[in-house]
Amino acid sequence: MNFISQAIAKPASNIRQEDIENYIKKNGIQILNLCYIGSDSRLKSVSFPTTNSLYIGKVLSRGERRASVFLHSEIKVESTRIIPKYQTAFLNPFAKDQKTLNILCECRNKDGDPLTAAPSTVLDKAIKRFKDKTGFNLTAAGELEYFVLYPKNKETLKTTFKHYDATAPFTIYEDMRNEIVQILTLLGIPIKYAHSESGKILLATNSTNSMNLNAEQHEIEFLPTPIDEAADDIVIAKWVTCNVAQKYGVSVTFSPVVEYGKSGNGLHFHLELIKEGKNIVLDENGNLTTEVKRVIGGILLLCRSLCAFGNPVPTSYLRLIGKKETPYGICWGERTRKAVIRIPEVIDNTSGTIEFRTADTTAVVHLLLAGLTIAAENGLTDDSSLEVAEKLHSTEEEMKNKELSLLPQSCREAANKIKKERDYYEKDGIFPTELIDSIIHELKSYEEVLPQDEDILRHPAENIEHPACPATAVAMAEREKVKQLIEKYIYYYPFSF
Repeated sequence: MNFISQAIAKPASNIRQEDIENYIKKNGIQILNLCYIGSDSRLKSVSFPTTNSLYIGKVLSRGERRASVFLHSEIKVESTRIIPKYQTAFLNPFAKDQKTLNILCECRNKDGDPLTAAPSTVLDKAIKRFKDKTGFNLTAAGELEYFVLYPKNKETLKTTFKHYDATAPFTIYEDMRNEIVQILTLLGIPIKYAHSESGKILLATNSTNSMNLNAEQHEIEFLPTPIDEAADDIVIAKWVTCNVAQKYGVSVTFSPVVEYGKSGNGLHFHLELIKEGKNIVLDENGNLTTEVKRVIGGILLLCRSLCAFGNPVPTSYLRLIGKKETPYGICWGERTRKAVIRIPEVIDNTSGTIEFRTADTTAVVHLLLAGLTIAAENGLTDDSSLEVAEKLHSTEEEMKNKELSLLPQSCREAANKIKKERDYYEKDGIFPTELIDSIIHELKSYEEVLPQDEDILRHPAENIEHPACPATAVAMAEREKVKQLIEKYIYYYPFSF
């Protein structure tokens, strides 16, 4: 995000406090928002009127104290200081009556050290060790999916459920999506493209129908940036999406599923391995390099415990077991959408990526990317990772005949996996022990209702011979439980306080 760098024509690394103070004065900024990212991956802010320039100078210099809002049992009584990162300043596009400047902050403790529980601190530490241990860098590009929930009476045109790449009038909220993209671009967030996704759901049989709503899916894809910036970009993009939706008088959901068995909201990340400023995912012949195969092996070794960060709510696992272009077996392959890692087709050998497909849009983004960074480092430094990658390679056809290890099927299973593999994440204090404990506790606290028979849940009438048989009643009761679970978490953010 380089809004302020463009606005004052100065490299981001050279932006100082006086630059922000000058921008506030010259542009008539009335409100300064110090923003930070909470445990729930939502943007938080504290607002300061700018009328007292001397006081604003002190705020920009020393930051501000906040009560702890991070998921970490030992610091709930410890104060947090949010310190502005000047290069992240951007003009708030949604401030109606007061011209407002937002600045992202880093979080520090009372002694001035990085706050161990802050998701951004965890990611920063993972990135530093990755660079120190391997000599490489990672970039990431997210794919953010969301559903627009809108009144059924807006559905004036009969449309097909095949909504992928649909344009108006066959999709209703194309203009809203394009406005989101325009705002993100103005904020300096690099966008690859945006489009209508496959989900077009008429919620006639869903309990959400009590709200008289339908659902239409869209996606925004980002260009690769340093992995810490990629995490911030996703958080800002979700914030922008919700604000624009409010303007249009609709709501959006980042829920993993809106209706069981239909397309859900994924949060895929394309990763690049960078050496001396060059992408080395592919060699000159277009083949994966040995280093990248090691990264793949490292991620596959830890992909089950990564679900603790990337799939943190009960409905995350309805998406995974629904098998609608979602991973279900632990493997990787070229162009297959059912593997944990996909190798997309590329136009040239300098733009290769590996796509991590497991996570959904309720992910705790900074912790997920910290976990992926740790897994990639483990792959590059563990001699067994190359063998793992070779063993777990599959084509989509081979996946049908292989007995693959499975991803977790519930939050409780994800909690057990992170508990078993916690040493990888806690090494060198990257993930605090108390933070992992808190995540395990949160994941195990959910009351989950998962389907007993996927086929019956999806198509009960086609799979049960007689509607009066006892199995029908069981299946219908099971469907109703799943509907209630989806509705319960449709607007839910994990790890919220």
